[in-house]
Amino acid sequence: MVHPAETFLTDLEVPEVVFWSSGNNPTQRLFGLTAGEVTAHFKALYLLADRIVGAASFYYESRITRAVTDSLRVLFERGDALYFIDEDTDDFGVHGRLKREKSPATMSAYRDPLLVDTRSNELASLGHILRRPAWSISDYIADFWVQDLLSREVGTIGYSIWRNIPDEQQRERVILGLSSLAQSRRKDFVWDYIKPALRAMNLPAGLMGPIRTRLSRIYSAVTANLLGFSMDRLSHGVGSPYVDDSSRYDTDLFLACMESLGLRNAIVSLGAVDLITLKASQELTLFREFYFALIKAVTYRRSEASRWLPIYQTAAQGYSTREVDAQAFRRAFVDLCRSLGRNTHRYKRPLDLLLYSYDALNKLVVDDFIALVNRMRPSDARHEVSERALPITIKGGGKMPKSPSRSKVFISYSRQDHEWLRKLRVHLRPLERNGLLSVWTDLDIAPGTKWREEIKDGIASAKIAVLLVSSDFLNSEFIAAHELPLIFKAAERMQVRLLWISIGPSLYTETEISKYQALNDPAKPLALMSKPEQDRELVEIAKKIKDSLV
Repeated sequence: MVHPAETFLTDLEVPEVVFWSSGNNPTQRLFGLTAGEVTAHFKALYLLADRIVGAASFYYESRITRAVTDSLRVLFERGDALYFIDEDTDDFGVHGRLKREKSPATMSAYRDPLLVDTRSNELASLGHILRRPAWSISDYIADFWVQDLLSREVGTIGYSIWRNIPDEQQRERVILGLSSLAQSRRKDFVWDYIKPALRAMNLPAGLMGPIRTRLSRIYSAVTANLLGFSMDRLSHGVGSPYVDDSSRYDTDLFLACMESLGLRNAIVSLGAVDLITLKASQELTLFREFYFALIKAVTYRRSEASRWLPIYQTAAQGYSTREVDAQAFRRAFVDLCRSLGRNTHRYKRPLDLLLYSYDALNKLVVDDFIALVNRMRPSDARHEVSERALPITIKGGGKMPKSPSRSKVFISYSRQDHEWLRKLRVHLRPLERNGLLSVWTDLDIAPGTKWREEIKDGIASAKIAVLLVSSDFLNSEFIAAHELPLIFKAAERMQVRLLWISIGPSLYTETEISKYQALNDPAKPLALMSKPEQDRELVEIAKKIKDSLV
């Protein structure tokens, strides 16, 4: 079996990780989700979130989930989407065998050991595995189940029992029987385990459906909560039906907004390559910032967010190619609200928030986003990422400068090793002169500019990051705090290729740098060589950097 790269839950540094509830087979069956719908919501989630996670059991149990994984395989191979198992389980193979032992015999996904091993190998071939803490999700689901039985809140199992069983003594017997299911279980607390017991209890016909629905929602909500993540479709959980902060990653809401903008079909038809390109674009970055600001605005009034995007689009249509300011946009928005019979006064606060996002971005982000998506076409390529230039319109009808292309070599070094930087640049100079590469270092930061932002921009525009590693380099608090985290994150997302040069003896083996390719033999640092040997080695290093840019 392939040994995939391991990531532990506590090591995830991206700010927004979202749980993929739509990948769960019981949820798919319960909500009647088709393969096309699951794929569409996965694509929407990919555009909204930094990373997607799902249980490995999703892959074993759902034909639809396997089809989605196969069609968008490059996203899983990049580590943008991860399947998790608990940290005490050796690998996917062991996980599959444990699932066979813990799952009810009625679960066909784990009946054939050879098929389970095949699925395990398929998961391993994706190249990544996420390890979560080894708590039992089923234990938490069972505890939640018992609390739900005792509740009278609308939507709970207790409420459904109260509505369907008028006799109080019978209700108590049913609640006691359902509680014992959770307390005496020896297998995973799943529907295949619960269903036979419910049938044996001769429950009213109207109870089976609500109980099954509630169990699925409890699973999604409990799992997302334990992992500390948001959830992709709030309708799959037990939370509030209103738009709130958790709605940022609700793909139901996002796709409804895309429908109102006429973009739903275009987005769901994109292949993996175009999804990667779109996600990396300036247009999506700006639109997503606006969209999240819009969520905050509608949260204030508990309104339906789907009504705001069409209103905004209509109000902005007249300003696509000419100057507009917030005051003019406010007048147009107010006039539009009045023409639609809405009281503009009650929308004052959401309107202020909307206008704030409009002013802060200083761009008609909706129009730009629409134009970009409409320009894109589905791609059949699976492992090739386009680096097309994507211009966006700014006020006054001009064009915004292109997003920085990743063609530079970003060099990170300690000031004590400045002489080594000079020597390396001497050997890179012919390549720069021929236009084959350009070099960025902190020496390119102009006096008086915000150096942190300049460093971020330097890394963002780089295709290769080269570290000049020495004991002084590893000793630098500035490098450790401000440069390496950005470089490692970009390398993890495959946005930049990380290479390093062993300048002098150091404890690089105790750092994350050791995971990446060195351009010279770390056992033979440059500082321990004679000058002719150094020059020969630097020539080879320069050639390797050139080859890495191709």
